[in-house]
Amino acid sequence: IDLYGTAVEAAGRVCMSERSRKGERMSGIPYELLKKFPEYAYQPLDRIDKIDAVYTYADMTDPGWYKQYIKHMKKEPSPGRHHNYNELEYSIKSLRIFCPFIDKIYIVTAGPIPAWYDPLDTQINIIDQNEILGEECIKPTFKSTSVEAYLHRIPGLSECFMYLNDDYFIGNYLTKEMWFQNNLPVVDMYISKWDFNIPDIDTFQNIQPVEDGKNTSRAKLRKNVHVAHLYHTNRCIYRKFGVLPNLNITHQAHLLRKSCMDDAWRIFYPELKQCVAVTRTRSREEVHMSLLSHFTGAISGRMLLRLGKESPMKMMSVKLHKQEEIDRCLETRPHLFCINHVNEDSAEAFKNFMGYHLISHHFHSRDV
Repeated sequence: IDLYGTAVEAAGRVCMSERSRKGERMSGIPYELLKKFPEYAYQPLDRIDKIDAVYTYADMTDPGWYKQYIKHMKKEPSPGRHHNYNELEYSIKSLRIFCPFIDKIYIVTAGPIPAWYDPLDTQINIIDQNEILGEECIKPTFKSTSVEAYLHRIPGLSECFMYLNDDYFIGNYLTKEMWFQNNLPVVDMYISKWDFNIPDIDTFQNIQPVEDGKNTSRAKLRKNVHVAHLYHTNRCIYRKFGVLPNLNITHQAHLLRKSCMDDAWRIFYPELKQCVAVTRTRSREEVHMSLLSHFTGAISGRMLLRLGKESPMKMMSVKLHKQEEIDRCLETRPHLFCINHVNEDSAEAFKNFMGYHLISHHFHSRDV
């Protein structure tokens, strides 16, 4: 499919198949969104015999990385974002236990190499981010959104691969069937609680919540970088396709497809170039490659979108200062969970929590 031609021209047409008229879900995409997309031909994989995993990694305790950061940023790095408390080691351990179908594991690093890394471990591969960053990207860069935009350029990477941050963890056994449907990769999405139907960022503070909920005040919104990124990404889709999906990606491990990322670069080149070329650390004026490539995959028939609430995978976030969340995670054993911003005060609790989690699976029946 010529995404920039055929699909763009047809993007505003309403799907009028018999199933869509009945309001049924097709391809896992909510009917309300699907009716705004053009009809598309499915492009499943011939077979799914190789799925790799990719992590991005930084560590402010590494002298070389720290020196580069101070040189270019003229300030101290944020411990909450860049300090290493062995999250990556625990994440990979959980991945190996609960995702036996994963083939290669790639760690894309800004220079630091984890102290626990064993060069004789043939499953884990260290990739210097400079090997994959494009000429558009300002170097060195210290933001994950820039690195994420080029992950598809890792040599030898599988067509479909699992992307994880080091604070993403696997909590229960996963199967390929949870990630694929009829040989098409499936990604879990949410409809954003924010309504992005405003013309430009100048009126960003006027965004209203779609429904009442936590953290939806305009004061918090103006300070929320993540919501700003969602705004720019959804509006970017609107400018190209005439569709405002109001999508939000789950903050968990998810699949990416290399060919969809390639097309996202072709279709959204100005926006992605702006994202990677202007600043070395996170700013509000950025777009998410993951969301752009998922949308591109959906309209070209190479990926399926699924509402998170319809996913067979249980997911949750854990805050280490909330004992009830720790207890609930250990009791319910979700398939995916994340632990944001481990710090000096919570490092010991994190170590104990993950140690217990990685051992306890031996005493539970295999629950998928």
